[in-house]
Amino acid sequence: MLILVLAAAVTIAIAAAIFWWLWKKGRYGRVIAIAALTYVTYQIYVAVFPTSSFYRSEFAVRTGIEFPSSAKIIFTKSSYPDFHGDYAYEMLFEISPEDFQWLERTAADKLIPLTGDESIGGAFWRDSEAAYGKKMEVRVYRGLRNRKADQRGCWALLQDGKTVYFWFAQT
Repeated sequence: MLILVLAAAVTIAIAAAIFWWLWKKGRYGRVIAIAALTYVTYQIYVAVFPTSSFYRSEFAVRTGIEFPSSAKIIFTKSSYPDFHGDYAYEMLFEISPEDFQWLERTAADKLIPLTGDESIGGAFWRDSEAAYGKKMEVRVYRGLRNRKADQRGCWALLQDGKTVYFWFAQT
């Protein structure tokens, strides 16, 4: 842990020295320094709080199914990757009845049915349920798994006919 703190401190010290050097170079140096600081700050923010485009593209990549154009994301949550690259994320989104029926048919073809030994729930499910405002009743529940890459996820089409839950973990 001490090594990580030292590495972070050295990185920050080098960045501060470069920033100060640019700042002393005059107007253009200040513009470059502020632009660089803004860019780094944005990248850190997006890494901790991903944009909706992250969730949309991840859905398409992980399921092999295009993200519905009618979708309105209503809840997202993600964990920042740890040192081993492990992370998880979830989203809850609403779609049109037509897209819901299309996803229901597509889920049956593209995703694997989950058996009783694979649970739906946990902290992520509870957080989505809190955002949903009531108990989430599932109509269709399918999963995705890549054992070699240690990836798993699930997709649940809810009984209301318009809401979809999606969860993925890289462990």
